[in-house]
Amino acid sequence: MTRLHAAPVVALIAVCALGCTDRRPPYRSLDQSLARETLVEVLESWKGGRSHADPMGSDSSIRVADEDWLVGRRLTEYRLLSGESVVGDRLCCPVALTLKSPEGRTTESRVVYQVSTHPELSVIRSE
Repeated sequence: MTRLHAAPVVALIAVCALGCTDRRPPYRSLDQSLARETLVEVLESWKGGRSHADPMGSDSSIRVADEDWLVGRRLTEYRLLSGESVVGDRLCCPVALTLKSPEGRTTESRVVYQVSTHPELSVIRSE
């Protein structure tokens, strides 16, 4: 193969190699302190009577998912438990909840929240 014919082949290989690189944004580590603060802020909002649809007010961009909150149970008390762990980019926080149903029945449960600080703040309940 002559140099004239080799140039396009080399260029094609270079373009393919560039296209195969990982172009995701750099991994950002979990901010554990911010994750804990966010969880407490969300739980305080729920306890204070805020809606699941607008847990932190319209100024916030925290994504929250909790089925009990969604169906209208009120949070009357909560307690962060020991045993939190980091799994990937999430802080897993065990929490004891005391809930009151719309009918007035009180229940207690232990749940785990997965809190993420990147790419957005999120608090997702996973039991």
